[in-house]
Amino acid sequence: MAISATTHIAHDGERHVLMQLVGVGNGTDQETNELKVDVAALAPVPTSVKIKGIEYAITGPGTVTLSWEATPSPVPFAVLQGNGEFDYCKIEGLPNLAADKTGNILASTTGFEGDSAYTIKLAMIKKY
Repeated sequence: MAISATTHIAHDGERHVLMQLVGVGNGTDQETNELKVDVAALAPVPTSVKIKGIEYAITGPGTVTLSWEATPSPVPFAVLQGNGEFDYCKIEGLPNLAADKTGNILASTTGFEGDSAYTIKLAMIKKY
């Protein structure tokens, strides 16, 4: 059994998106480049998103790495451990500068155990 994970779109507007990612470890498995933000599932469909803010709570051992999906390999932009937040409003959002990008966001866990869990809130700006 893999990590139990859910993705919830709290708001999907013309320009802004708010999503919550939740995952609970099972003691043996990790997530590896799991699709968390699929821009094709948003309406209207953007080409990519910029990160306006990240709020996170990672409990138990382990980290969560957020990456831009790109070819030939994902480009990490945040490694999350413990509790915290990142606010990119002053720079008008953290852009996806990866070459050959899809616009999607992936997540990977490292070191998750049975008592590990994450809750991540992503505030994003759609780019067309």
